[in-house]
Amino acid sequence: MCIRDRNVRRGADEGQLRRFMTDDRFADMALRWLGGVAAVGFSYLQATQREDGSWVPLWFGNQHAPEQRNPVYGTARVLAAHADCERAGEPPARRGLDYLLRTQNPDGGWGGAQGVPSSVEETAVAVSALSRFAGGSAVAGPLADGARWLLDRVDDGTWVEPTPIGLYFASLWYTEALYPVVWTVEALGRARSALEGSGFPPGEPSSPQQC
Repeated sequence: MCIRDRNVRRGADEGQLRRFMTDDRFADMALRWLGGVAAVGFSYLQATQREDGSWVPLWFGNQHAPEQRNPVYGTARVLAAHADCERAGEPPARRGLDYLLRTQNPDGGWGGAQGVPSSVEETAVAVSALSRFAGGSAVAGPLADGARWLLDRVDDGTWVEPTPIGLYFASLWYTEALYPVVWTVEALGRARSALEGSGFPPGEPSSPQQC
């Protein structure tokens, strides 16, 4: 095929693609297909949810958690997916939310599991997830406490210090310098938007004070 013929064919293909992209029938078909794929994915997540309401990720571990797993990270990410796909009210999401609230440390942060020392990475993903559920009365206080914990790390400069992560099942640990920075910025941005009308801005106590 000569160059001219290839250019003609490419132009025809691009025109056909443009028509598909502007055709409502194509958009409806794509949405139905994506909806089916999402349903399969959420069915898998429902089947793999643990009895305590958490999800364990494959990749991210925590050296201080039982079996070096990281259910806080996994649960936070799955909760974000439920909220972003308008499934926040489904039973698996409610159980996951309860788990995330139960595992918050007294200092306001989160570690890889209940009782594990707080880290920037786990706290950031937990705050990001909770920000999507901030309409619930039980969430605003813990969300504000978590956001305040992150702000304290920003103030003292430790928010840029990465925590070891990796493949828990292979004991392969490494650090990624961008994770605490990117996740903290994203989490605080979401928390600020979520808390604006709640009466619990990150810089104020999460419980009303008596005069």
